[in-house]
Amino acid sequence: MGKAENSITRAVMAYLTMHGGHVVRVQSGSFAVGTAYVRGAEPGTADLIGVFRGRAIAVEVKTPKGKQSPSQIAWSERWRASGGIYLVARGIDDVQGLLELRQDRKSTR
Repeated sequence: MGKAENSITRAVMAYLTMHGGHVVRVQSGSFAVGTAYVRGAEPGTADLIGVFRGRAIAVEVKTPKGKQSPSQIAWSERWRASGGIYLVARGIDDVQGLLELRQDRKSTR
């Protein structure tokens, strides 16, 4: 993850936390720690996973020109099929819809 994505990730985490959510950063794939390789979450796992207003959410963070890999697309389809909310966030604007989604549900009950 580059500097631009790190900045977006921090902003999205802060926004969701500020609005009552709880998310954690997930390290997927394999990475080196000294001379050892560590296996993180399965390839394609979203960058952020958590709970927002009672719903399981997964957020893949991308720069404005970033594209999802095939493993990310497959993972997102499994997450959604299991009932979770999945979104690609290129900035705060993309997660603001979660607030609107929840508010719309409350108004229709």
